Amino acid sequence: MNYQVQINAIKLGEIAGDGGVATTFAALGDTRKDTLTFNPTAPTFQKILVEEQDTPILNVMTEPGGLQITWMLTDWDATILTGLWGGTTVSGQWQEPAILPTVERSLRIEPRTGKPFIYPRCQITAQIQYDTTGKIFQIAVTAEKLQPTKSGTPAFMWGDPVT
Repeated sequence: MNYQVQINAIKLGEIAGDGGVATTFAALGDTRKDTLTFNPTAPTFQKILVEEQDTPILNVMTEPGGLQITWMLTDWDATILTGLWGGTTVSGQWQEPAILPTVERSLRIEPRTGKPFIYPRCQITAQIQYDTTGKIFQIAVTAEKLQPTKSGTPAFMWGDPVT
């Protein structure tokens, strides 16, 4: 069954000091309609072959695959740019740093119906793009799922814990 899922919010938060999921999240800005995508990469396997058989005797996963989540922001300000790329804000003007930092955040995607998707640790990258069809500048944000540094914390959670 295929159905369209609408999003209430896509939020980022500072990874907890112990390496676990953020405790507070905030949206960067408005998400352009129909731009949220999940881009999984397939796992990599090594087939173990023997001379006596034509089919593998074992198929060992060498890399589990990954996940990139992308979306487009249609509005932003100097604070958002500083959060994505570092730099400084002087009199309301954002100024790019000489060396762009590596940005890691927790990610929370909240659908209008259903439970949230929570990724405790993601590497965040962003690029300003111009959409000639829609005549709009937008920021393409990409979150690459990473293993949390806190022991016992999963890389993906669905739903809020019951308290």
